[in-house]
Amino acid sequence: MRAIVAHASKRGNAHREFKQLWFTHNHSDTPVATRHSMLTIHLNTDWTCEYFEIDPDLYEFQDYRERSARLADWQFAPRYPEGWAAWLEKRFMLTAQDVCVRYELRIEAVPAGAQLSVNGRQFGVVAAPAVYDITDYVTLDENRLAFRVESGAEGMFGAIRLVATPCE
Repeated sequence: MRAIVAHASKRGNAHREFKQLWFTHNHSDTPVATRHSMLTIHLNTDWTCEYFEIDPDLYEFQDYRERSARLADWQFAPRYPEGWAAWLEKRFMLTAQDVCVRYELRIEAVPAGAQLSVNGRQFGVVAAPAVYDITDYVTLDENRLAFRVESGAEGMFGAIRLVATPCE
Protein backbone atom coordinates (compact mmCIF):
# COMPACT_ATOMS: atom_id res chain seq x y z
CA MET A 1 0.00 0.00 0.00
CA ARG A 2 1.37 3.47 -0.80
CA ALA A 3 1.23 5.65 2.28
CA ILE A 4 1.89 9.20 3.36
CA VAL A 5 3.53 9.42 6.75
CA ALA A 6 3.67 12.70 8.68
CA HIS A 7 5.67 13.56 11.72
CA ALA A 8 6.77 16.58 13.77
CA SER A 9 9.81 18.74 13.13
CA LYS A 10 12.64 19.06 15.63
CA ARG A 11 11.62 22.53 16.80
CA GLY A 12 8.04 21.60 17.83
CA ASN A 13 6.71 24.75 16.13
CA ALA A 14 3.81 25.26 13.72
CA HIS A 15 5.72 23.90 10.72
CA ARG A 16 5.48 20.15 10.38
CA GLU A 17 6.76 17.85 7.74
CA PHE A 18 5.69 14.71 5.94
CA LYS A 19 7.01 12.34 3.30
CA GLN A 20 5.72 9.48 1.20
CA LEU A 21 6.75 5.95 2.18
CA TRP A 22 5.63 2.39 1.52
CA PHE A 23 4.44 0.38 4.50
CA THR A 24 1.79 -1.96 5.84
CA HIS A 25 0.37 -2.12 9.34
CA ASN A 26 -1.21 -4.64 11.70
CA HIS A 27 -1.52 -3.00 15.15
CA SER A 28 -4.13 -0.52 16.32
CA ASP A 29 -1.50 2.06 17.38
CA THR A 30 0.52 1.72 14.18
CA PRO A 31 0.44 4.73 11.86
CA VAL A 32 -2.23 4.30 9.21
CA ALA A 33 -2.19 6.29 5.99
CA THR A 34 -3.44 6.00 2.44
CA ARG A 35 -3.31 8.14 -0.68
CA HIS A 36 -6.59 9.75 0.43
CA SER A 37 -5.66 10.61 4.00
CA MET A 38 -2.64 11.88 5.82
CA LEU A 39 -1.06 9.92 8.65
CA THR A 40 -3.42 8.76 11.39
CA ILE A 41 -2.02 7.37 14.63
CA HIS A 42 -4.64 5.56 16.70
CA LEU A 43 -3.94 6.24 20.38
CA ASN A 44 -6.35 3.71 21.84
CA THR A 45 -4.01 1.15 23.43
CA ASP A 46 -1.11 0.95 25.88
CA TRP A 47 -2.19 3.65 28.36
CA THR A 48 -1.07 3.85 31.98
CA CYS A 49 -3.21 4.99 34.90
CA GLU A 50 -2.18 6.55 38.20
CA TYR A 51 -4.72 7.36 40.95
CA PHE A 52 -4.35 10.21 43.45
CA GLU A 53 -6.36 12.09 46.08
CA ILE A 54 -7.80 15.40 44.89
CA ASP A 55 -7.58 17.12 48.31
CA PRO A 56 -5.15 14.95 50.24
CA ASP A 57 -4.82 14.99 54.01
CA LEU A 58 -1.63 12.94 53.84
CA TYR A 59 -0.81 13.26 50.12
CA GLU A 60 -1.73 9.68 49.50
CA PHE A 61 -0.83 8.35 46.06
CA GLN A 62 -0.89 4.87 44.71
CA ASP A 63 2.59 3.40 44.52
CA TYR A 64 2.49 2.07 40.96
CA ARG A 65 0.96 2.70 37.55
CA GLU A 66 -1.68 0.38 36.21
CA ARG A 67 -1.65 -0.56 32.56
CA SER A 68 -4.79 -0.27 30.47
CA ALA A 69 -4.62 -2.37 27.32
CA ARG A 70 -7.49 -0.50 25.65
CA LEU A 71 -8.61 2.99 26.66
CA ALA A 72 -12.24 2.19 25.75
CA ASP A 73 -12.22 -0.58 28.40
CA TRP A 74 -10.88 1.63 31.21
CA GLN A 75 -13.14 2.24 34.22
CA PHE A 76 -12.40 4.11 37.43
CA ALA A 77 -11.22 1.53 39.97
CA PRO A 78 -13.91 1.05 42.66
CA ARG A 79 -11.26 0.89 45.43
CA TYR A 80 -10.72 4.64 44.98
CA PRO A 81 -13.76 6.41 46.42
CA GLU A 82 -15.12 9.91 46.00
CA GLY A 83 -12.36 12.50 46.25
CA TRP A 84 -9.91 10.61 44.06
CA ALA A 85 -8.88 11.21 40.45
CA ALA A 86 -6.85 9.36 37.83
CA TRP A 87 -4.22 10.44 35.31
CA LEU A 88 -4.41 8.32 32.19
CA GLU A 89 -1.28 8.71 30.10
CA LYS A 90 -0.14 7.66 26.62
CA ARG A 91 3.39 8.27 25.33
CA PHE A 92 4.30 8.26 21.64
CA MET A 93 7.14 9.35 19.34
CA LEU A 94 7.16 11.37 16.11
CA THR A 95 10.00 11.72 13.58
CA ALA A 96 11.02 14.52 11.20
CA GLN A 97 10.01 14.36 7.54
CA ASP A 98 10.09 16.52 4.37
CA VAL A 99 6.88 18.55 3.96
CA CYS A 100 4.72 20.75 6.23
CA VAL A 101 1.80 19.17 8.17
CA ARG A 102 -0.41 20.14 11.12
CA TYR A 103 -1.42 17.72 13.86
CA GLU A 104 -5.02 17.37 14.99
CA LEU A 105 -5.95 15.40 18.07
CA ARG A 106 -9.41 13.94 17.42
CA ILE A 107 -11.34 12.78 20.47
CA GLU A 108 -14.56 10.81 19.98
CA ALA A 109 -15.67 10.53 23.62
CA VAL A 110 -14.37 10.99 27.18
CA PRO A 111 -15.87 10.62 30.65
CA ALA A 112 -17.68 13.77 31.85
CA GLY A 113 -15.31 16.44 33.14
CA ALA A 114 -12.16 14.80 31.74
CA GLN A 115 -9.31 17.29 31.35
CA LEU A 116 -6.73 17.08 28.55
CA SER A 117 -2.97 17.69 28.74
CA VAL A 118 -0.46 17.43 25.87
CA ASN A 119 3.21 17.53 26.89
CA GLY A 120 2.26 19.50 29.99
CA ARG A 121 0.07 22.05 28.14
CA GLN A 122 -3.34 22.05 29.85
CA PHE A 123 -6.32 22.24 27.47
CA GLY A 124 -8.99 22.08 30.19
CA VAL A 125 -12.21 20.08 30.19
CA VAL A 126 -12.92 18.23 26.95
CA ALA A 127 -16.38 18.54 25.38
CA ALA A 128 -16.28 15.51 23.08
CA PRO A 129 -16.41 14.92 20.25
CA ALA A 130 -13.59 17.41 19.85
CA VAL A 131 -10.68 18.31 17.58
CA TYR A 132 -7.61 20.12 18.94
CA ASP A 133 -4.77 21.54 16.84
CA ILE A 134 -1.76 20.37 18.86
CA THR A 135 0.88 21.13 16.22
CA ASP A 136 2.73 23.59 18.45
CA TYR A 137 2.79 21.16 21.38
CA VAL A 138 4.23 17.96 19.86
CA THR A 139 7.94 17.31 19.35
CA LEU A 140 10.36 14.75 17.94
CA ASP A 141 11.09 13.61 21.47
CA GLU A 142 8.70 11.51 23.48
CA ASN A 143 5.22 13.07 23.56
CA ARG A 144 2.81 12.68 26.49
CA LEU A 145 -0.97 12.75 26.08
CA ALA A 146 -2.89 12.65 29.37
CA PHE A 147 -6.44 12.83 30.69
CA ARG A 148 -7.42 13.67 34.28
CA VAL A 149 -10.66 11.94 35.30
CA GLU A 150 -12.35 12.27 38.69
CA SER A 151 -14.08 9.40 40.48
CA GLY A 152 -17.78 9.23 39.71
CA ALA A 153 -17.36 10.70 36.21
CA GLU A 154 -19.98 9.31 33.86
CA GLY A 155 -19.21 8.10 30.36
CA MET A 156 -16.44 6.19 28.63
CA PHE A 157 -13.54 6.89 26.32
CA GLY A 158 -14.06 6.59 22.59
CA ALA A 159 -11.48 6.63 19.81
CA ILE A 160 -8.51 8.98 20.23
CA ARG A 161 -6.54 9.72 17.05
CA LEU A 162 -3.66 11.96 16.01
CA VAL A 163 -4.18 13.03 12.38
CA ALA A 164 -1.60 14.84 10.27
CA THR A 165 -3.08 17.24 7.69
CA PRO A 166 -1.27 19.34 5.06
CA CYS A 167 -0.33 22.88 6.02
CA GLU A 168 -2.19 25.55 4.09
